Amino acid sequence: MQKVGIGPIDDAKIRNKIESTSLQLQFFHAKMNVRRAAQQSLFVFNCHLIGLAISGRLQRHSRHFTA
Repeated sequence: MQKVGIGPIDDAKIRNKIESTSLQLQFFHAKMNVRRAAQQSLFVFNCHLIGLAISGRLQRHSRHFTA
């Protein structure tokens, strides 16, 4: 095994590179989590709207049939 150019400076560079990469990954995951949460809340909101529209339409139809 031959160590090529791994002194204290290169070690610090490598450590900084690893830390910055992990920070970028954490940031990316945080962004993905925010996006996923936004999509889920939008999905729930859309389902709620669709449910309201369907129930409103059904009520209108039932009123139409009884009248």
